[in-house]
Amino acid sequence: MGLPVRAAKAAILRGGVAGAAATAVLIGLGCQQSQPTQHGSGSPRAPSVPTRQHTSATHASVAPPPSATWPRSTAPRTIPSVREFTPRSGPGWKPGKNSRVVADLKGPLADEARTTAAELGLRTASGTPRRGDLSLAVAPGQGGGAEGYTLTVRKGSARVTGPATAGVFYGTRTVKQALRSGGKLPEGVIHDRPGRSQRGLNLDIARKFYTASWIEARLREMADLKLNQLGLHFSDDQGFRIQSDTNPEIVSPQHLTKAQVRRIVALAQELHITVVPEIDSPGHLGAVIRQHPDLQLRNAGGTTFPGRRGHLQAGLRPDRGPSDARVRPALPRPLLAPGRR
Repeated sequence: MGLPVRAAKAAILRGGVAGAAATAVLIGLGCQQSQPTQHGSGSPRAPSVPTRQHTSATHASVAPPPSATWPRSTAPRTIPSVREFTPRSGPGWKPGKNSRVVADLKGPLADEARTTAAELGLRTASGTPRRGDLSLAVAPGQGGGAEGYTLTVRKGSARVTGPATAGVFYGTRTVKQALRSGGKLPEGVIHDRPGRSQRGLNLDIARKFYTASWIEARLREMADLKLNQLGLHFSDDQGFRIQSDTNPEIVSPQHLTKAQVRRIVALAQELHITVVPEIDSPGHLGAVIRQHPDLQLRNAGGTTFPGRRGHLQAGLRPDRGPSDARVRPALPRPLLAPGRR
C-alpha cells in the first residue's frame, strides 16, 4: 500500500506543476483563463490583474491606427483676440526642422518674411510652399481693409494673406502670439482686422528720459500687440530731448541724437508703426526759456504772467522758433504739435 500511495502523490504533484506551466504559457500569449465559480456563492471571481510583463507584451503587439483622429480646434489665445475663427480637426502647425517662411523675397513682403523667420528661427525661401511651411502673400482683392488678414492652417501648413502688407504683418503677429501661448497654431481659418484705426502709445521723454534702445524694445512689443502709432513728446518745461545743431544750448544733457531718432523711425516703419513727434510751442517751453529768458511772455508792464513762465512772448511765430529747422531733418512729417491749450 505504501508504494501506490507515494506514486499517486507524485502524479498529483506532476499534474499541478504541468497545470501551472500551462497557465503561465497562456498568460504570456495574452489569453485570459476563465476563473472557476466559488463554491457556495455561485458568483465568479474577479479577473486577475495582468502582470507588468503581460501589459508590455500587449502594448507592443498593438499596431498604431492608420490615421490619427484630432479633436476640434479652439481659437488661439492672443491680445487682442481674433475676431473670427472657424475651427477644424487637424494637427495644427508649429515650426519644424525643415519649416520655412515662404514669400516673394524680391516683393513687398520681403521684410515681413525676414522678420518673422528671424523670430521663429526659420529660413526664408521664395517659390511654392511645401508641407510644414508658413507662407505669406498679398491678396489685393481680399476683404478686411489694409490691416485685415486671413490665417489658414491646414494639413500641417500655415498661410497668411491680406490685401496689403500691414495686414499680412499683423497675421504674423498672431502666429507669433499663438505659438507662444499654445505651442502651435490651431487647425482652422482666422479672419481678423483691427477694431480701431489708431492704436498707439504716447511716450513723454521730456519729463522722463528713455534711451533709444528702450524705445526700440517698446516698438517691437507694440508691433506684437498690433499697435500702429508711437507718440514721442520731445520737449516740455522739464527738458528738450532731441539734438539741435543750431541751438545746442537748449538741449538737455540726456537727449536723443538725430541718428538715434532716424533709427527709431526706420524700425517703426518696418513694424508698420507711425512715429508722431511732438515739440510743444508756444507753451511748455521752460527748457528753452531758461536759456533765452528774453523770449519769456510778459504783460504790458514787463512782468511775467503767473503760471506762464514756459510761454514764448506774443508775436513770436511758434513754427519759426527753436522747434523748427533745428530738428526737422531727423523727424517725419507732420513735425509740430503747436499750442495744445
